[in-house]
Amino acid sequence: MAKFPRRRAKAGVNLAKTPQMSRFARFARRARGEDLEHPRHRGIYLLPNAFTTAALFCGFYAIVMAMNLKFEHSAWAIFIAMVLDGLDGRVARLTNTQSEFGAQYDSLSDMVSFGAAPALVIYEWSLSGLGKPGWIAAFV
Repeated sequence: MAKFPRRRAKAGVNLAKTPQMSRFARFARRARGEDLEHPRHRGIYLLPNAFTTAALFCGFYAIVMAMNLKFEHSAWAIFIAMVLDGLDGRVARLTNTQSEFGAQYDSLSDMVSFGAAPALVIYEWSLSGLGKPGWIAAFV
């Protein structure tokens, strides 16, 4: 379907030089001073951070289930955290909503989901009977 301009172009404006907008252009960051009448909605930053929060919760859930000796639930929670961790970066790049906070928040979520949770699951599952050498093995 052809897209026709709704208004007539001003004199001296060449319509052939206007760039084509993608379907995600409304989410793109704007340069300073550009389109100040319609400021960009800030709620879109919540979407990738929601995926990161869900991954962080899965890591926490894996730790709690490991302490309750439900190792199958822990393993599934770590797997779901892995899927959510892959999605949050893709969503942030797709919507062009990368931020320094998001990068740091993702690192925290990764440390809990893929550092602390698997170590505690392994310790509770098989290394707790070894005492202090089990601590060292779980840490490594």
